[in-house]
Amino acid sequence: MNALGNSPFWRLALATFLIGSALAGCAGPQRNGPESVSPRGAGPGGTAGERASATWAADHSWAVDLSATERKVFVTTYGSSSCPATIAVVQMVEPDNLAITVEVGQVRDVCSADMAPHTSSADVPEGVFTEPVVKIALEGNPVVITLHR
Repeated sequence: MNALGNSPFWRLALATFLIGSALAGCAGPQRNGPESVSPRGAGPGGTAGERASATWAADHSWAVDLSATERKVFVTTYGSSSCPATIAVVQMVEPDNLAITVEVGQVRDVCSADMAPHTSSADVPEGVFTEPVVKIALEGNPVVITLHR
């Protein structure tokens, strides 16, 4: 295995992707909260790369950016560049707490084995933008990101 495959970061990123993929495939999105929003205006699956203004999780496994001007949440995850994870559901659990579910779509017959950042976006429930601190959880990932607005 090359030096890149032996690095702790890539092993953590791969483990996070595989766990997230398994959970997304088994559990399905939860829509039983007070308000859920389906992604709209995100384009076909988002974009490759990451947003410069995003806040990264402490373990650098995912990132989030909440844009009041665009009224959207942007989520960056690592995974196959040909089968990226995109936002499926944004659920406002409380006005200061969002739960986001991503799904891995298969674009081709076979997904590439690379680990690339991919950012997708979704509309956000209105009440979120009135809160000075917002906690955002990504389903299947134990690290919650807290944004101070």
